[in-house]
Amino acid sequence: MNASNSVPPLHAYVERVVNLLDPNNNRIHGITQDQAEALVRSGTPEEIGSIEGSYAILARDGRKVRMARTLDRPMRYFLAKRQAGPARIVADRIDTLWNQLKAEGLEDQFHPS
Repeated sequence: MNASNSVPPLHAYVERVVNLLDPNNNRIHGITQDQAEALVRSGTPEEIGSIEGSYAILARDGRKVRMARTLDRPMRYFLAKRQAGPARIVADRIDTLWNQLKAEGLEDQFHPS
């Protein structure tokens, strides 16, 4: 491809992840939190589906970010635009997201209503 046909590269990844989920709110049966995170990190639906209990889990493997939750656990996320690259902020509550964005000076990108 010559220079006139090239497309500028876009961020194809999340540069930063802010995980505000409290693992103490998870009620996982038969395995540890770390083992459950490893299952989510695997990305295999069968393995993730084998997690028993109530949970909201974020697991990162390099540039891959995977999230899994049961229906009874909220998980909210926002992809904030930043000069250094996008940041995914994950929490169980909208106001927690909002407070994090305010703390980082990014509140103009998000309206909590």
